[in-house]
Amino acid sequence: MALPDVEKTPVLLMRFTSAATSRLIDLVKERLLKGGLLIISLSPTGQSSQTARLIYLTTTQHALEVQAERIHLMKPTFDTKIIEYFTRPQREQFCDKTAYNRDKHGLFTSNEWSLLTHRILDRITVLLKEEIGSELSQLLETLYNIDCQIHLDTETHVPDGSFKRLLREHGARSACLRHVLETYDLVDVVTPVHLPEIRDAILQQTWWPWYQLDPPVHAIMKYYGWEIAFYFAWMGFLTRWLFFPGVLGLAVYLLRWYRNDTIDEDEYTPFYGLITFVWAILFFTILGSS
Repeated sequence: MALPDVEKTPVLLMRFTSAATSRLIDLVKERLLKGGLLIISLSPTGQSSQTARLIYLTTTQHALEVQAERIHLMKPTFDTKIIEYFTRPQREQFCDKTAYNRDKHGLFTSNEWSLLTHRILDRITVLLKEEIGSELSQLLETLYNIDCQIHLDTETHVPDGSFKRLLREHGARSACLRHVLETYDLVDVVTPVHLPEIRDAILQQTWWPWYQLDPPVHAIMKYYGWEIAFYFAWMGFLTRWLFFPGVLGLAVYLLRWYRNDTIDEDEYTPFYGLITFVWAILFFTILGSS
């Protein structure tokens, strides 16, 4: 299943709290646009005050590739399947249009969309590199008492008037915009946005209990990330190994119930305990070697 165009698909959701004024939200939107993000409107005209505090973020394909190269994203190559660092000059080596849950270029999965867009968001500061102040920083300072600028250590070692020139030449170091908004309770949610078709396709493969023995780990990894996929891989491995002693234990219990024996009278219980002991040794041996 190919992903839609990233420029038209919401990737992240940001929700402002009631403490954020409408002017602050507008200024934050302008700063996000300058930082390389796109804002998608999913609400009709005449939206409520609660809906107006929600903004859906995405970015461009070019920005994703730049960010992937910047953070040294590792991906398997199309021909050799060897994990390599992604670079834009060799981007064609990583394109696989036959792979599940990738964009139309066969390059990024939906999970990588979320990761890279979140990294772009984290790189956006309150002030641009060449700025000493802006309407956004002034509003945060006057209305919320937030100092968004991290001053250089050389401030006390330069002549009068030279510090501002130094900042103009080298850029004022500024705080991360998302960190400021979350720290001062101006934003309470920054989360990935679901792609319903892919999510529902994964749920259809996992709702039946039998599928718990062999969950779709690769589909989960491409959509939710390797941390979530590792959890399902472990639970599938554990469930498969517990299936045999569970069924055998149920059979021994039903046999004992049918014969109306106590646990001390049942001659099959010791053999079940011996089998469980051997099973435990094999389980931890395979677990330790994997």
